[in-house]
Amino acid sequence: MAYQIRCGCGRQVDVEMWQAGTDVKCSCGQAVRVPSSVDLVGQRGEQGNMKGSPHRGIEYHIMDLVKSGQLPGDHCVNCNSSTVGQVKLLCECSKAVLKVEGPSILENVLRVLLMMLFPIKYL
Repeated sequence: MAYQIRCGCGRQVDVEMWQAGTDVKCSCGQAVRVPSSVDLVGQRGEQGNMKGSPHRGIEYHIMDLVKSGQLPGDHCVNCNSSTVGQVKLLCECSKAVLKVEGPSILENVLRVLLMMLFPIKYL
């Protein structure tokens, strides 16, 4: 299902949900930041943006827990010891990560260097 975002030049750019949090190129050549998946859904007013929906990002669930007083907790969930301090964190959520199969650039460079250092003679 395609979503539309607007470039600085005014053109509409079609994007897919998997592109959330990435940059895409407009036909004018500019890079356009794709909003988070939650914001994409919210722009269209879909049901997925409703409170309690599984389609909302984890960041919204955490904010709901903080607002309701359920977070921060008074003990560690791992070791059950009492907690006294708080640390503020910045988390980046709802961002697509592209994983490419095959050798990395470094592996390819090393192969070329090894072939130059130790050439194999073919008959």
